[in-house]
Amino acid sequence: KSEITDSQNRKISKKRHAANVQLQITKEDEFLKRRAYEINGRHLSEGNMISRPAEARPTDGEHEQKFYRFKSATDFHLNSIGNALQDLKVVALTMGNELQEQNDRLVNLTEDFETVQPRIRTLGAQCKAVGL
Repeated sequence: KSEITDSQNRKISKKRHAANVQLQITKEDEFLKRRAYEINGRHLSEGNMISRPAEARPTDGEHEQKFYRFKSATDFHLNSIGNALQDLKVVALTMGNELQEQNDRLVNLTEDFETVQPRIRTLGAQCKAVGL
């Protein structure tokens, strides 16, 4: 068995943190390149960098953190909307089935009424003849 010591665990954590920082920088650069292309219609290599004043620039990873928090919140809300729509679909299908059953019952009731209606008229005429 190989167990990881605390010092090895710290080294692994530092390497992981360094890799995450580098990944954040890369992702932010890619985001800025895409954003520059969206705004200017040209690639960043053509000198179209979106720049902000130095004091307004986000710190390391701040921009990415905001972006991924927004993306995460958006995904959460879209999933919530999707779940609500699935529930509404189930309700709508159930209502459709219930309406179809009710329509079938109304058709049967109408047919029954049409077959009974002449008998009711006959009985009504007989009641009038008797004096009821």
